[in-house]
Amino acid sequence: MSATSHGLLCPRCQSVIPIPEGVRVVQCPSCEMRSYVQGDKGTRRWQVTRQVEREQALTEVQRFFSGMNRASDLKRKADIKEVFLVYLPYWRVRAHLAGWIFGRVKSGKDSTKPVEVEIFEEMHWNDAATDVSEFGVHQVRIPHNELAPYDSDLLHAEAMV
Repeated sequence: MSATSHGLLCPRCQSVIPIPEGVRVVQCPSCEMRSYVQGDKGTRRWQVTRQVEREQALTEVQRFFSGMNRASDLKRKADIKEVFLVYLPYWRVRAHLAGWIFGRVKSGKDSTKPVEVEIFEEMHWNDAATDVSEFGVHQVRIPHNELAPYDSDLLHAEAMV
């Protein structure tokens, strides 16, 4: 039996990615995109529930048009052709960090002494999983209490994914 499975297709370029036995992070040989491989249940996926209705979004856009540093006739001349909801993919990591920081601190007028600081803390990080610059998004804070189990049918029914 082969120690490598061939069956994962790269989500970016559709090349076949070799998966050596026991390896969790694999890299596409064509485009170098990395993918996380997990058991038959897959990677846990979450979504943020919709929090803005269409009318509320339009109201906020009109308020934005009236803001400072805008063309004085922007609100009057702007013509909104289309309004739609978009779900953007983000990576989210929740981890426990453990480690040490080594360095020196000032001790007296002309000397320093060595210092060692132990770190053990919980870390939350998220970042865009694709280029979201066309949407004007630079960063998103996603509190864990706003996450719901991923529902592909619901997302595709109410928005562009």
